[in-house]
Amino acid sequence: VIAHMSQAHPLNVTKEHCHKFSQLFDADSNGVISRDEFIDFVRVGYAVAWIEEEMRKEREREEAQRSQEEENDVDKVLQALEQGRRQFEGAADSLPGWMHEL
Repeated sequence: VIAHMSQAHPLNVTKEHCHKFSQLFDADSNGVISRDEFIDFVRVGYAVAWIEEEMRKEREREEAQRSQEEENDVDKVLQALEQGRRQFEGAADSLPGWMHEL
């Protein structure tokens, strides 16, 4: 169960990991996960999975918002450049001669 939930290789799950796991859900400390204790484990597992999914969705929403804001920033820069170019073209005749040579 621990290896599956952590997506770790089973050989990387130690006896200490298993002991910690059993302590989390062995409410009566008899060394056995009873049916009721297992049901508590499943409930906690579902709750954790739901919370993680909600957090993932929130991260995706935030990323989409950042992406949209960046796209808006690019649009603003392009608009400013376009406006600057029109202003430059309108004032080009009044610029010093040396600037025309550039």
